Amino acid sequence: MSRWDVSYFFGVHSVKSKFNLEYLGNILTPRKERIKPNEYDGLTPIVSKIPFEKSHIEYRKEPRTRMDMYAVLKDDLLVSNINFHQGAISLCDIDKAYASTHYQPYIINREIILDKYLVLILKQKSFQDYVATKKVKGIKTESNFNFIKTLQIPLPPLEIQKEIVAKIEDIKNKIKALQEEEKRLKDEIEAYIYI
Repeated sequence: MSRWDVSYFFGVHSVKSKFNLEYLGNILTPRKERIKPNEYDGLTPIVSKIPFEKSHIEYRKEPRTRMDMYAVLKDDLLVSNINFHQGAISLCDIDKAYASTHYQPYIINREIILDKYLVLILKQKSFQDYVATKKVKGIKTESNFNFIKTLQIPLPPLEIQKEIVAKIEDIKNKIKALQEEEKRLKDEIEAYIYI
């Protein structure tokens, strides 16, 4: 019995969708521009982490390294190899950064997928559950490209991807507006009650 973990036996072993499924190996290509520590310019931002709950990259305060690093270019998908299964992914929003080899930058095949749709799918709980059943358990087991390329995601036509992304962004904007209104009202109440 090679699998002993409960998540494997009760998990989601395959993706089901009314849309065609596509392997991530046909969507993502690893960026392999690698530098040694002595080649680092001391200026280019270095990735510190990608928070699970958010979709942004945090950078080190002190740009120093003792490790080899990968170049990450604008609009690359950056994946934390260690925490991919928890949604630690983000699009790079600056011209260039470097990341330790515990991360992998990917070039996205934009002929078939929208960046925001890809991020949305990869951060879905159902996708993460699917990844968990496929991932070999172990301390710091990394999700390298050999693993990631075997995973499938639903891939609707680009027009439907645009509709999905637009609806999600509309909902996020409404939530943000409500949160801002809540803060404004709380501030008003605070000012009214306390002098």
